[in-house]
Amino acid sequence: MNDLGTYRIVIWNEKIYITNNYQISASEVIDYYEKRWTIDQFYREVKDNLAFSQFQFRKGLYILRHWLMVFLAYTFYIHQRLKGVFTKIYQGVVDTVSKMTKVLQNLNLVRLSENPMNVLLTQLELKTIN
Repeated sequence: MNDLGTYRIVIWNEKIYITNNYQISASEVIDYYEKRWTIDQFYREVKDNLAFSQFQFRKGLYILRHWLMVFLAYTFYIHQRLKGVFTKIYQGVVDTVSKMTKVLQNLNLVRLSENPMNVLLTQLELKTIN
């Protein structure tokens, strides 16, 4: 049988937290776990929408550059969300990284398209030009 060692259970607000760290208080255990949720959410978004885990480099410098670009893109997403950067051009709300990516792709399609501008803008859920 595999011995997992000793562990400690903290119950708070109908949630159960398990840790093997006896050096910190129960409130610190809860704080650490609560912060972990935002980290997991960030990782899921950048992995799914910004190709965070899809690099194929072997050198550390190239991996670091890729990660920096992902963090920069995510920072831009947070900035646009706080400031409403796309409200003048997008009909919907840009509240996820995938929606921001879609808006940026659609803006690029508008730039490259030869279709009538207002028709294309409507199809891409962008605001039309009056």
